[in-house]
Amino acid sequence: MDVQFAEKQVQGWAKASVRSLGFKGSKIEAKYIWNPGGFVNQSYRLSDGETVRHLKLAPEQRAPRLKQWAMRSGHLTDHYHAPRLIEEVTQEIVPGH
Repeated sequence: MDVQFAEKQVQGWAKASVRSLGFKGSKIEAKYIWNPGGFVNQSYRLSDGETVRHLKLAPEQRAPRLKQWAMRSGHLTDHYHAPRLIEEVTQEIVPGH
C-alpha cells in the first residue's frame, strides 16, 4: 500500500466533506493509523487542528463486518470508549476501500 497516496485520497475526501464531518478549518490533515483489529484494513486520523475524526475503511468483501460495528456503534459509544459514529461512508475513497 502506498501510504502517502492513500493519505492524499482521504484528505481530498475529507476536504469535500468538511461540513458533515464537523471540521471548522479548511486545512485538514489525514494520517494513516496502523489498526490490527481484524475487520478493517485501513484507519485514518483526520484533523483540522481543532477537531479530530477517525475514519475506518474496508474493502468491499469486508464491508458487512464494518457495517455490523456501525449498527452497534451507539451501544459501544455509550458503554465503552468507542468513538461516536458521525456518518457511514458508502463511496470508494482509496482504491479498493
